[in-house]
Amino acid sequence: MKKFLIVFIIGGIIWNFLANFDYRSARAFFKISRELVLPFYIYPIVNRDSSVIKGIIKALMLSLLVMVGKTLHSYLIITPKDGATGFEWVGTTRAMSLMASSMSLGWVFSRNSNRVKALSFFIFILSVGTMIMSNSRAGIVALGGAIFTVFLMNKMNLKKIVITGAILGLIIFLTPSNRIKHFKTTFNTEKTIENYSNGMRIELWKNAVWRIKQHPIMGSGTKMDGELFKKYANNLPEETKVDKYYKKKMLNGGFNDAHNMYLNIISDNGVFSIIHLVLILGILPYLCFKNLKIVNSMNRSLSLGVTTSLISFYTYGMFWSVWRSDWSRTEFWFLVSLLCCMSFIENNTKKYT
Repeated sequence: MKKFLIVFIIGGIIWNFLANFDYRSARAFFKISRELVLPFYIYPIVNRDSSVIKGIIKALMLSLLVMVGKTLHSYLIITPKDGATGFEWVGTTRAMSLMASSMSLGWVFSRNSNRVKALSFFIFILSVGTMIMSNSRAGIVALGGAIFTVFLMNKMNLKKIVITGAILGLIIFLTPSNRIKHFKTTFNTEKTIENYSNGMRIELWKNAVWRIKQHPIMGSGTKMDGELFKKYANNLPEETKVDKYYKKKMLNGGFNDAHNMYLNIISDNGVFSIIHLVLILGILPYLCFKNLKIVNSMNRSLSLGVTTSLISFYTYGMFWSVWRSDWSRTEFWFLVSLLCCMSFIENNTKKYT
């Protein structure tokens, strides 16, 4: 894993420079990958004292409470149109609440202690509430992926299925009607002004596919696809009022990416994206399945929590540019760090429960 990550960062820098012989794309790849240092930093610390994990989890819980409080204040007092914000901006709030809800969901269905299960359930409710307040439709879809993972990876019985159904029913019951109305449009693909959020996302995907076709081998270089983006947008039709609206928004709305993690990676890196996707969709899932064989209750619950969080991240990445968001990448590499530490912790004689 260590050697693979070193090859990934060095190879990516060289590849991005060769893509257009411009140091800016190499620098952008380096900046977008800088959080990769987290596994190299966290693993040695855990290697010396595995109880550090417990301290990290406590710190994350405290941070989550602060974010929930700020999101609630934004929702009740400021009432922003796009969704309440609890940290940095609405996109970061959505991503962080999704990761917290997914990980706590894994803990609910894997730990033996009723006290810890209750605390995990409390965290789950707070996190889902934050997603609802931030208006995160993609987050709700990604959470569905986490729930499916829990069912797939955990021994489910009728009692657990009924509990899960009751939890989902409670969430739906407590969700404000205006949010439910918004969430019902999640899979609406109609290109209209009213359905602008979904319609524009599909147009951005088409834009990305076109950019990939222009540079299928080397890619455009990390964050160097702005010129191609505008070229595609300038050639869009203006036959109807809706066409004109979408074209104007695409040119002047501040968009410059695919709103899709995978399309962004391929557009930026071309063939080198295979290395990227091998890491995301190959090596990490393998480690997840391997670590889920852990017997120790505490360690297995961490493994299941990390697995559900990664599944959520992958699903969320289909609808959002998480790889170009600093805090989303930090979450991802932190999860990778925990994943790398699991096997060591299981074999370590030190106890941290």
